[in-house]
Amino acid sequence: MKIDEILFTQTLSSLLKSNLTLQTSLQIASEIEGNKKNKQFCLNLYRKVSEGYKLSDVLSEYEKTFTPLYLSLIRLGEQSDTLIEVFEKLAAYLKTRKETKTKILQSLIYPILVLCSAVIIVMVIMLFVFPQLEQIFEAFSDNSLEVGFQVFTIRHNMLFIFFVIIGVVLLSIILAILHKINEKCAYVIDSLLLHLPLIKRYIVVNQTMDFAFAMKLMSTSHFPFLEALNQSLQVITNRRYKHGLNEVYKEIQNGNSISQSFDKQKILPSYLVTWIKISEVNGDVESVFTQIYEYYAVENSNIISGITVTVEPVFIIITGIILLFLISQFVIPIFKLLGAL
Repeated sequence: MKIDEILFTQTLSSLLKSNLTLQTSLQIASEIEGNKKNKQFCLNLYRKVSEGYKLSDVLSEYEKTFTPLYLSLIRLGEQSDTLIEVFEKLAAYLKTRKETKTKILQSLIYPILVLCSAVIIVMVIMLFVFPQLEQIFEAFSDNSLEVGFQVFTIRHNMLFIFFVIIGVVLLSIILAILHKINEKCAYVIDSLLLHLPLIKRYIVVNQTMDFAFAMKLMSTSHFPFLEALNQSLQVITNRRYKHGLNEVYKEIQNGNSISQSFDKQKILPSYLVTWIKISEVNGDVESVFTQIYEYYAVENSNIISGITVTVEPVFIIITGIILLFLISQFVIPIFKLLGAL
C-alpha cells in the first residue's frame, strides 16, 4: 500500500493540535482523507489503536513508508505524551524536504527535454533523412567513390554522436540501478559524487541539514546524545557521509570525546564541527543543533534558488553547442555535397 506520508503526518498534526485524542483524530482522518489509500490506512490505524495497540507498533508494519527515525520519534512521543509536538515538527520537516525535491525535479525538466530532443533529432536524421539523401547523392553524382567516402564520414560522425548520447543515458541508468541494489556500488558512487565540487556542496549542505534536524528533534525529546546520533543516521542518504557519521558514533561509543570524534571526519563541514565543540562546552545540544539546522536550511534554500536560476541559461548554452555540432557534422557537409552535384 502506497501511503502519502506527508499528507498523513500533516493531517494528524492538525487534528492533534485541536486537542483531539489520537483515537478520535485517526477516526476523523479516515473519514476526511481525500486519498483513498490514506483513508484505508487511517481506518486500519484507528481499528488497531482502538484495540489497544500503540501507534508506533502499528506504523512499524509500514517500514517501507516510515523511516526508523520517524518511528522512534512517534514511540518517544507516546512515552512522553508529546505526540502533538512530534507530529508538528515531522510535518514541517517532511514538507521542507518535499519542496526541495520538487524544486530540483523542476530544474531538471529542461535538461532532460534537451537530452531527449537531441536523441530524437539524431535518430530522425539517421533513420529517415540520411538514407534519402544518400540515394540522391549516388544517383546524381559522377564521382560515386568520392561521394561514397564523404557519405561514410558523415554517417560515422552521426553514429558517434548517437552512441555517445545513448551511452550516457545507459550509463546513468546502470549507475542508478547499481546505486539502488548494491551497497558497495552505492558507496563508491556516493564517494565519487563528493569529489565533484558543485555537487559536493549541495550534498554536504543537504545531508547536514537533515542530520541537524534529526538531532534537534531527538535532543528536544531528551534522547541521550549517543542514541540520538545513532537514530539520526537513518535520515542520511549519502553512504560516504553516513559512513563518516557512523565512525563518529563508534569513536564516541569507545570513549572518545564528541568534538574530537567529529573533528577526525574530514567529510563533515567545519561549521558543523565548530558548533559541536560549542555544544560540548555549554551542554546545550538542542539550541546548538537548532542553530546548525537553521544555518544549513538557509544554505540549502540558496543553493536550490541558484540552481533554478542558472540551470536554464546553462542548458541553453549546451543546446547551442549540440546544435552547432550537428550543423558542423551533418548540415554543412550535406550542403557541400549538394553543391558538388
